[in-house]
Amino acid sequence: MHFKISKKVFYESLSKVSRAISASSPIPALSGIKLTVFNEEIELISSDSDMSIIKTIKLDGDNNLQIFKE
Repeated sequence: MHFKISKKVFYESLSKVSRAISASSPIPALSGIKLTVFNEEIELISSDSDMSIIKTIKLDGDNNLQIFKE
């Protein structure tokens, strides 16, 4: 699956979920952002040992997100 997204929308979403990532993680392999593409939305998840943040970007009429199925 491929997707096309507005740079502004993507950066704003990354900025929100990146708040949960700790710079000094005790387990660096578990730090980062998981990006999952579904049929009508993209989900970004970040987490540390204390909190998790989930941001969903849905298809809208403004063409900020387009998902192409192969």
